[in-house]
Amino acid sequence: MAVRYFTDSCADLTREYVDQRDFSVIPLMFHVDGQDYWDDFGLSIHPHDFYDKLRAGNSSSTTQITAERFTELFTPYLQAGSDVFYLCFSSGLSSTFDSAQLAATQLMDAFKGRKVYVVDSVSASMGQGLLMHHVLNLRDAGTGIEEIVKWTEENKRRLCHWFTVFDL
Repeated sequence: MAVRYFTDSCADLTREYVDQRDFSVIPLMFHVDGQDYWDDFGLSIHPHDFYDKLRAGNSSSTTQITAERFTELFTPYLQAGSDVFYLCFSSGLSSTFDSAQLAATQLMDAFKGRKVYVVDSVSASMGQGLLMHHVLNLRDAGTGIEEIVKWTEENKRRLCHWFTVFDL
């Protein structure tokens, strides 16, 4: 059974890693200094420019991915006969998980026999990225999707998250 694997840009993985491991990253949009940008590996705004804006006193916020956007991205894979796995940015930090769940329910109704697995990573940044790395390792080792979902649910709360700040 073919499965297309997705995460979102909050996983902070590099374009090179994504290309090498063959999965999809859904960019979130963020707002800073009166403008909206896609979190798209620095194509919309270079990371140095983004951090310069923060150092200048601007704040930033993200917007959730909508159910419509998930439907748009997942539909071609479902039409081609693949199932979909999506490791989501923490539901405690965004409503993106709720949007993905809504889209999954609607898509599984529309594509009988297809599955859309939405897993809340309960993490962000490299914690989410590390979890995705393990998911891909399981995939590449030939582990079935049901087992991967089960492993992810059982292990997602075992990650330790460390972070630093420039100043308080």
